[in-house]
Amino acid sequence: MQKLTQTRLYALVIGLLFFVTRVGGQTFTSQVINLPGSFNRDLLNATRDSDGFIWFTNNEGLWRFDGTDVKLFNYRKLKLQQNAAATNLYCYRQFIFFNAGAVMRVYNRVTGQCNVYDLGDSPFNIDTTNPAKLFCITNNGQAWKFSADYGLQKAFNVAMFDGWQKGMMVQHTLVDSNGTVYVCVRDRVGILQGKSIMWGPALKVAPGKTKYPFITVYSAALTSQYLGVQYYNGQVIIYDKHTLQPLYNNFGNAVAYCFTINNSLVFIPHDSISAAGLPKSPLFTLTRCLSPDFLGVKSLVYTAANNNVLAATGAGLIQLTPQYGQNNTLTDNSKILSFFHNKSVRSVCRINKVLYVGTYNGFFACTPDSIHKITTLDIYTIKPLNDSMLICSIEGGVGIGFYNINTKQFTLISKQEPVNTIYVYALYKYGKEWLAGAGNQLKLLQEQNGKWVLRNLLFDSVLGIVRDIKRINNTTYIACQSGVFILNPGNKLKKIYPEQGALRVYTMLDEGDGIWLGTHGEGLVKIDYKGNVLQQMGFNEGLANNFVYSLVKMQNLVVAGTGSGVSVFNNNGNVMQPLPVVRNDRLYGVTDGECNHSAFFYDSVTQQVILGGVNGLVFVNYSNYSNNSSNQNKLILSYLKTGSYETNSAEANLFASQESKIILQPEDKNITLKFAAPNITGPTDGLFRISGFDNEWQRISTGQEVNLYALPPGTYLLQARLPTAVNESEWFSKTIVVTPTFYQTIWFKLLVGAGCLSIIYLIWHSKVKKIERELQLRAMIASDLHDDIGSTLNSISVYTEVATQQLQRDAIRTKSLLDNMGVASRGMIDRMNDIVWAINPKNDDFENVLERMRFFAGELLSGKNMLLEFEVDEKVIKARFSMQERKNIYLIYKEAVNNAYKYSGGTTVRVQIQKEGYNFTMAIEDNGDGFKSDGKNGGGNGLANMKNRAKEIGGRLNITSSAETGTTVQLILRKL
Repeated sequence: MQKLTQTRLYALVIGLLFFVTRVGGQTFTSQVINLPGSFNRDLLNATRDSDGFIWFTNNEGLWRFDGTDVKLFNYRKLKLQQNAAATNLYCYRQFIFFNAGAVMRVYNRVTGQCNVYDLGDSPFNIDTTNPAKLFCITNNGQAWKFSADYGLQKAFNVAMFDGWQKGMMVQHTLVDSNGTVYVCVRDRVGILQGKSIMWGPALKVAPGKTKYPFITVYSAALTSQYLGVQYYNGQVIIYDKHTLQPLYNNFGNAVAYCFTINNSLVFIPHDSISAAGLPKSPLFTLTRCLSPDFLGVKSLVYTAANNNVLAATGAGLIQLTPQYGQNNTLTDNSKILSFFHNKSVRSVCRINKVLYVGTYNGFFACTPDSIHKITTLDIYTIKPLNDSMLICSIEGGVGIGFYNINTKQFTLISKQEPVNTIYVYALYKYGKEWLAGAGNQLKLLQEQNGKWVLRNLLFDSVLGIVRDIKRINNTTYIACQSGVFILNPGNKLKKIYPEQGALRVYTMLDEGDGIWLGTHGEGLVKIDYKGNVLQQMGFNEGLANNFVYSLVKMQNLVVAGTGSGVSVFNNNGNVMQPLPVVRNDRLYGVTDGECNHSAFFYDSVTQQVILGGVNGLVFVNYSNYSNNSSNQNKLILSYLKTGSYETNSAEANLFASQESKIILQPEDKNITLKFAAPNITGPTDGLFRISGFDNEWQRISTGQEVNLYALPPGTYLLQARLPTAVNESEWFSKTIVVTPTFYQTIWFKLLVGAGCLSIIYLIWHSKVKKIERELQLRAMIASDLHDDIGSTLNSISVYTEVATQQLQRDAIRTKSLLDNMGVASRGMIDRMNDIVWAINPKNDDFENVLERMRFFAGELLSGKNMLLEFEVDEKVIKARFSMQERKNIYLIYKEAVNNAYKYSGGTTVRVQIQKEGYNFTMAIEDNGDGFKSDGKNGGGNGLANMKNRAKEIGGRLNITSSAETGTTVQLILRKL
């Protein structure tokens, strides 16, 4: 068989629409399903499953196509060798049937189980006519039936029926809607009746033919009246279904395949020569063949759900779709679509079956047979002035022109302004006059003395470019760069939308209870006639893009031209319901390309909206949408891949959408989702969200994967939908359960919590015990010092007093010594009191330290009438110090105050205790004479002791002294 290259096939499809066959007034159109790379040839079988995914086979295995991507089905799951080729491939409910020779494999997409059945011989085909059961008969006559509960089981054996002849082989099986079974053998057909077979007449050999012209039944089809059989070499026989009498026979090689759709027999011929050899017959109508070359249809399946036929051919996958009640307008537009393909269309208008199109490449008049260039000017807007005249605005500042349809003359108006350029972006008929929108201004186009003149109406820089003008309820509305304005009497402008700021508005559409606005980035906005916002619709509500350039009403439909193509809404009940856009570039143009402002026209005669865009023309037919009240296309999960931190798994789970819930393990850190709309060929935009993780809808493309990383443990709801699917019943929903690791489970957390609490308790209990022991020790030391050492020192003091009284000899010297003993003992008592006070737990609060410091200085300095200034920062009152720190701070303070009292000769001592940053500072200043650090005037052991005490607690002691400023002792301790 001669193979067609992909380029040759595309050229064929564009030129001939590939395949158009009329059956009873019905027209078929075809669409090449673009599979990646080498899959566009040599296909063996093709079928659709219940989700709309296309499954097909070639010599390399079994594949699935989701509309954008092809994935290999793991042959190991089918329990067969790699590169095994299928002779039959069918999808039935959740099952995939795949047989190679006599072995049938049945894979359950839900459970993942594959059952293998040895049928003993090969079935030529599997019949799925009856939706309640699946049925097949092998070549040797054994019938098999399938049920979801019991699998594939033997039913009966045709070879045991009366009428069966030795040597016969069943080559095809058909079952009608009544359950009657028809079998085809090499040279006849039969009906199973009870336990017998009623055969039709054996086929006779035509004169001059070989003895056995009928070798193999290749395809067969049933209607309510007829049975059509097509043989491998192209012969065709049509029987009366009930009597099995031949009604038509053709022993040539005309037909490549036959099938049934809508109770009609359809023949696909080998080539145009074969088609010419088929005479006209009331049994079928053939208007155009499949192709000039034999493509080799290998299998064909009719899908009732989306009413099309899928054919696996030597040149790839072909989808055949019936067109009901269509006239020749669609095919007539093919030449026009081809001419304007990839030309940016700026304006459109149709009068008297002639389509007028303005582009950057010129202005054209188009019929199905010819395309004529009128002028090279760029026409921005076209409006019909009357049946014989068009009024046009021209880009580039040329102004406004008129085209006479009868004389085919194009003329420009006379300029009535001193400026050399006129930019007009919008035209609106206002009685006998026209309003023209330009940059920052409105103009009035009037006819005077047989000539049209353009005059200024108003100028206001706040307008910007005027994009649309409408007269609604005797009020003129202006859509422009800044928003929407009302033109009041006296040509006064009043802005009504938006209330604040500016928003570019391209187009307006009156809806009876308000005005729909096509905006720059805000989608569709509906306002009342005073500018109050009533409703807003964007991408999430079914709009192809939030940049809306054109709006036009076609009966109950609203057609919007956007930055990403066409959107269609059903406006029944004054509720905008989005509809799926019919996509067939060869019939309707590129419906997902960017539309242009001002390039739209509603043709009420043909019931079409014609739009222009950067990719050419788009035709929106009312008949394609009038009966479409809901979205039959669904966005579903195509596959799911999971992987660790480093990489995703190489294999995709093609049946994740079939699982009751998706379970993700703790090691599944990388999650890849791929969504698809199987009934829409090519990439399309959609929305998805994971409720419970992020409830906002995210925009996606069916041609791209979505990557998620480290989804937290929990239960989520995965939802996906097309933008046009606003009813939740049309959404794909699937529960995702992310299994936590052992350390993320509630029991582990409770265990860890209990362990942490136990550790905290043990630490706390140990610390409390330590503090208790420390407090007991300190209390005991304080008690011992007070009781033992204190009493001893008091005894020494008493003894010295007694000795002083009794000594008579050398009284002066003895008295001096004893006085020194008393002073030393009293000093020791004071110091011991200080130590006892410092270690006593009752005095841990620094507030007590401050009180003792204030009392000591006040009592000491009062002996010389010296003034005490004691200043404390409140931030240090509640500070916590260790016993060592508290003792040394106090003793340094006491030494400094004592030195000021004894040696300074001053009148005032100032104490400042405060927080400076993170530091605790204590400064003792006097206004005395100062000293030199030479060991005199307290500059010896006292100063050294203070510095050592400061060092012990990690502090720093600064001492400054001069005759002019006195002495300052400063302790700095980083504590707070």
